[in-house]
Amino acid sequence: MSELAFILPIWILFGTNELGFSITLTTVLFMTIWLGSGILELPTGALADRLGRKRVFLIGVALLMWYPLVYALEAPIAIILAVSLLAAFGSALRSGALIPIVHDAFIREKRSDREYHAFLSNERTLSFIARAISGVAGGLLYALDPHTPYIAMFISYALMLLAGLYIVDISERSELHQTQHISQALRAMVHSKPIVMIIGCYIALSLVAEAIWTAFQPFFENDGLRVEMIGAIFSGLALVSALGAYSIRFIMRRIGLLRIQLLIAALMSLTALLLVMPSKMLHVAAVMPIAFAFGLTVPPLTATIQQYVAGKFHSTALSVIGLLAYGLYGVASLYISVVVDIAGIAATRQILCIEALVVTGVLIVYYLGHRHNDIMASSKDTDTISGNEMTAEV
Repeated sequence: MSELAFILPIWILFGTNELGFSITLTTVLFMTIWLGSGILELPTGALADRLGRKRVFLIGVALLMWYPLVYALEAPIAIILAVSLLAAFGSALRSGALIPIVHDAFIREKRSDREYHAFLSNERTLSFIARAISGVAGGLLYALDPHTPYIAMFISYALMLLAGLYIVDISERSELHQTQHISQALRAMVHSKPIVMIIGCYIALSLVAEAIWTAFQPFFENDGLRVEMIGAIFSGLALVSALGAYSIRFIMRRIGLLRIQLLIAALMSLTALLLVMPSKMLHVAAVMPIAFAFGLTVPPLTATIQQYVAGKFHSTALSVIGLLAYGLYGVASLYISVVVDIAGIAATRQILCIEALVVTGVLIVYYLGHRHNDIMASSKDTDTISGNEMTAEV
């Protein structure tokens, strides 16, 4: 329900055209929520461990739901900022509690790892489909009245709170059997090669993907597209991401994490080349490969971290996922807004093109280095086995 985000395809247009803010100020106000949420992810995960995850989840939704309404009422900047800070705390509470609730349900039901992977793939697919619906709906609602997408978003959050109150028994506390401190959790995760690899890939991808998704509103407005078309493009992005999230379950079995990284690098290169083409249609096509790559990345990131920390770190460590997602979203969006305001649309496209190519190069170098280490390790193991055989013969 929270992915029915009717404001996502139009929030920059609303801030600049209706409230009279610059792109940078609009982004600073909006990203206060997601940057703040990223910073608060770890402490709120620990809070969920202590106070009960279900209770913390409901409190988080209750705090988060008000920020669309202050935009719809065109409140002063100080009020928008204050409510956004509350929403940041609410968002962190919500995600810090929700992910472990779902994960623990699978443990209690003794579900297999494969079933959990399939669930995460389905969950992200449905989330991106909900975004696709909100993209078209948000564009149409904005065309009718610029304030209605924010009112619709408020109603969506209110319904989510009511559903939580009806479904969830808030008196129930989560049973914790084995918890560890944040520093211990992070230290253990750093020593896991699959986790380090997938997080590195996610960071590299997000620095380009999140920037493009923030910039596409002024990009396509500059190309002369109507707001309904911009909303439809956002829906297309979400559907392509949904396809990536669904297909990862089949791709993962066949090519593994390391080759997925190479596939993501290829998709980023394609995005880089299409971004600087003169055609408007190619500008639309440019954001599709990166959307597919993003859909590919999120389920294995979530699954890898959650399965590694299952039964050990609970909410505290699992909130690392939210910290990465919201933090990167906020940083990349703030950065690209400043670049658009200072350099203009054409120069921003060129900068993003260069960035995508650089990140592609980094991913390829990492892939080659990792392959070289694997080959060397395999060769060393073979030599050891041969030596043991010779000793046995003697």
